[in-house]
Amino acid sequence: MKYKTFAFVRSVVTTKSQLRILLLERLANGLAGSMFVIVLTFVALDDLKSINDLGIVLTSEAVPFVAFLLVGGVAADRLSRRHILVVGDVLQVLAWGGLGILVVDRSINVIEVVITAVLSGVASALSSPTIAGLIPLAARAEDLQAANALTGVISAVSSLAGPALAGTLIELAGTGTTLLVIAGTYIIATVGALRLRIGREPGSREVGIVGDLRSGWKTFTGITWLWVSSVQFSLWNGAVYAVFLVAGAVEVKRFSGGATYWAAIQTALALGTLLGGSWSLGLRAKFPLRFGLLVSSVFTLVPLSLVLHMPTAIVLVASVSGGVGIAVVNSLWSTVTQRHVPAEFRSRVNAYDQLGSSVLFPIGLSVAGVTTAIFGVSAELWASVVFAIVLPLSLAILPSVSGLRSDRHFGFPDPEDA
Repeated sequence: MKYKTFAFVRSVVTTKSQLRILLLERLANGLAGSMFVIVLTFVALDDLKSINDLGIVLTSEAVPFVAFLLVGGVAADRLSRRHILVVGDVLQVLAWGGLGILVVDRSINVIEVVITAVLSGVASALSSPTIAGLIPLAARAEDLQAANALTGVISAVSSLAGPALAGTLIELAGTGTTLLVIAGTYIIATVGALRLRIGREPGSREVGIVGDLRSGWKTFTGITWLWVSSVQFSLWNGAVYAVFLVAGAVEVKRFSGGATYWAAIQTALALGTLLGGSWSLGLRAKFPLRFGLLVSSVFTLVPLSLVLHMPTAIVLVASVSGGVGIAVVNSLWSTVTQRHVPAEFRSRVNAYDQLGSSVLFPIGLSVAGVTTAIFGVSAELWASVVFAIVLPLSLAILPSVSGLRSDRHFGFPDPEDA
């Protein structure tokens, strides 16, 4: 039976109060998160006046995120996920509000900015695996695919609107005021998290964090399609996306007009994720992970269009298509893991998956810079083209992945829509 997409969206707005509140919290959180990357860049360059400090600041946000990701997964499975989400949003308010006050009041130093970035990284590590466990509580089992797709749409909207809003505010009011706006946006997210009244699932029964981590790891590695997919996603991030970001930027700078054109490609990718998320709202695939992987292989068109020096219009269309593929596989992947992983392990398994999927990305960025200098831009882009096809297709043909069905899942508690 055809899924009534618009009816679901309308019901979210009118009747599904808990899902609506959670999505509004995600919108505020996503807007603030996409703004602060831009603001941190200008804080480092304008207030600290140091390119070296920019790298230190950005790394200071990324490292604690990775370091505390598993802790966030354990906390979300052991405690109330709503409370963990509130703590994460409050930490963001304190971090960015405090830095905003300092920037408005006086000059700042790199240590103060690093402390802010560290707090933000910890807060994100707490919130990220928590969301994976909250969505199944806010949406009924039959609505889960659409709920994940709508979450992806909101993320895409935030990615498009946040940087533009941050750039405008910096130009009109300066970095200090923009930081305070970010803190205010996180306050809105906090209010949303406080208004959630989602029932709590059975928590972890292990004794201590080590026991929780061990049981989460056993669950993660015990599901073949799960850990194999995580390895594949990590390889994709390191061998496809990281290489594309480095070699693609060099290619654009050399032949296609520089920063403006590169920004247009990134915007087209973000637009594609918005369209892909919208498509996923009504998407029903009998074998969802296999279908998502096949669709994601269209990303190969992005580096291919660049290495072949295709006209701008074709490159941008290819970029939109690549964004669609990313959004579709991400949406289907979230739904599959939420349906097939036991409720009491969801956040820990999500944390292991995020950690595994992202571990090769920074390495890929570093290696791509060296290999691009050695082998040339064209060779690197061609490598990205090949891996963008081979990796998803090789995973899609594995029996544990290709045979994974959408109609088999663990039971869900009825969401509380009061």
